[in-house]
Amino acid sequence: MTKFKIKKTTNKQVEDWSYKVIKNAISQEYLGILDDYFYNKQECFKTMSENGYIDKDKAFVLGEYNGEDGQPGIKADTFGMYGDVMADMLMLRLHPLMEEETGMTLTPSYSYMRIYQKGDTLEKHIDRPACEISTTLNISGEPWPIFLKLKDGSEDIKVDLEPGDLLIYKGCEQEHWREEFEGEHITQAFLHYTNVNGPFGLEWEYDKRPHLGLPAQFRKV
Repeated sequence: MTKFKIKKTTNKQVEDWSYKVIKNAISQEYLGILDDYFYNKQECFKTMSENGYIDKDKAFVLGEYNGEDGQPGIKADTFGMYGDVMADMLMLRLHPLMEEETGMTLTPSYSYMRIYQKGDTLEKHIDRPACEISTTLNISGEPWPIFLKLKDGSEDIKVDLEPGDLLIYKGCEQEHWREEFEGEHITQAFLHYTNVNGPFGLEWEYDKRPHLGLPAQFRKV
């Protein structure tokens, strides 16, 4: 099996961190593969929907959504996927890097990807327990900063990510949001983990699915 090329960093202090930006976490070669894959999935979803091969209920079972995943501020025709096999495997491949950078023993939870479009926003929020340690990976597209509110109440943090850059943050503790997107498109992958030695332990491993690559209907909640 071909492995993703992961660029290790030289960060040494991992005991006390609020957020981290890992530059060039994914090689340009694999970014291109991911970008082509996600856009092809979007095109397949559109074609199958328009030709009556799938309906909304079946699309939900497949884990593919058109703006109907419950995230406020996302337009109705914005494409996203929960627990896609490719994205879940990316989450698994980045697992060692995530443990190295956080100083934690982590278990994978779930992935999500979305191809944002002009007019989308991400309202200020914190995440559910399955997203205790979260990442957002810029795959392609125009700049769109993400903002973080640190737990200590200090000033808001603005983070700009280039394609290949990865932001690590504490999704259950830190409010995060994006202002209205003024570009044409940006593709993001979200990869979520939990701290095995933290408050949730292994409760949210694989987001309570039997294994990775399955849609949300397989969650045992």
